[in-house]
Amino acid sequence: MTFRILCLLCLARSCMGVIIDGLDCSLNCVCCKGGVDRCGERTGFGHNNCFDGCVDGIFGHRCHNSCPGNCYSCEQETSKPCYTCKATFYDTNSECSKSCSVGCDGGVCYDDGTCNTCTANFEGTSCETCIQGKYGSSCTQFCINQNCRCSTGTDCTSCKSGFHDRNTFCQTACSPGCQDGVCNDDGSCNCRAEFMGNTCSECQSGYYGAYCNIPCSVGCVNGLCSKDGSCECRPNFATAKCDTCADGRYGVNCDEICSVGCTTSSCDRSNGFCKCLLNFSGDKCDQCKSGFFEQSCNLHCSENCKEYTCTRYQGKCTLGCVESFRVTIAQRLVTKHAQHVYNMINHTAVHAEMDTVDQPVDVHPAAIVTLHLKYALNVKMGTPTLKRNASVRHNIASEPSVINVLAQRFMLITARAVIVRIIAKMVHANVDLHVLLAVLTDFTAWIVLKVVCP
Repeated sequence: MTFRILCLLCLARSCMGVIIDGLDCSLNCVCCKGGVDRCGERTGFGHNNCFDGCVDGIFGHRCHNSCPGNCYSCEQETSKPCYTCKATFYDTNSECSKSCSVGCDGGVCYDDGTCNTCTANFEGTSCETCIQGKYGSSCTQFCINQNCRCSTGTDCTSCKSGFHDRNTFCQTACSPGCQDGVCNDDGSCNCRAEFMGNTCSECQSGYYGAYCNIPCSVGCVNGLCSKDGSCECRPNFATAKCDTCADGRYGVNCDEICSVGCTTSSCDRSNGFCKCLLNFSGDKCDQCKSGFFEQSCNLHCSENCKEYTCTRYQGKCTLGCVESFRVTIAQRLVTKHAQHVYNMINHTAVHAEMDTVDQPVDVHPAAIVTLHLKYALNVKMGTPTLKRNASVRHNIASEPSVINVLAQRFMLITARAVIVRIIAKMVHANVDLHVLLAVLTDFTAWIVLKVVCP
């Protein structure tokens, strides 16, 4: 009888035993931290007390009791609160009553149920969702509609990211203007900076393109264009997008004119460069080649210009005249009229028809020379001081082009009258003819320097 009682006690004890890591914690001092060496009598608690507490999963002064639920560690005296959960469980507030998702790698999760990494075919912070197009408890079966999430294979519970409209099994993509490419089932979304509208499918003013990131051309009126970039053009712009200058124009605003020296009516939009016609030079063909001048660079510079170089539009010698030409033309002009001047000096009178006199008058030789020079300076200027008689007209007309130039120039300077008077006084004082001619030569050379070859 006694034997039977002992056997039943042993059986009951074994059934009520608490096994932790192979240890039977129902035995005294077995599950104490530090083992039996840290177990003994403690004042107020009696014998077999664990001095340093229990191993994980056990609580109580003698460490005979398991932590509640699926707690892996708990408070040592009362078991509350639960500190940590056993593997594959979470939520210490509920004594770890919740299981981690089968999609969590290794079945292990944090206390809020989230996982570090997911196994194949699972996604989400808790790895509780099948990836797009898969369903089933292990997410290994395929949904029929690949843009849908499904639970039975043929249904559509929601659209995968980037698509919307479950009624059409998520066949419509969200607008590229949606923030992060995500939209609601009706297509509405939060817009990226370049887009606007309920579904973010319209470009902000002044932009176009699939991603609304291309500015409308500066050639568009008011800087506005359609989503394909087409617009109404400002003056001097061309093409549907108004991004090209009209023929003959260049520059950012197409307000510069291509040179007439370009072989075609167009030139490079950015800098005006082009291929040149004959006689033109420069990157923009806006200069004449050496030796040519005028708008079309079709006239030759004078052979008397230094280095055969002259200004583009007037043809003036840029570097001045060659030295021999300065002296030669002065001598030629004076010498050509030397005999005529000599004849006037040696006559005591001539017949001259003045504006208010109709009969011959006696004139001193000095007055004759003065009159002759004044006539030369005023000829064809609309205010002749002398009606031309045959003798004077014959001599003056012998060099009309140069005299016309001189007359036109000297009408603009007040020194003309002074110069004429000085020469007249020299004649009146019977200055030697050679001296007078030398003065006239120097005077004419000065004229050449100032007028013909500035």
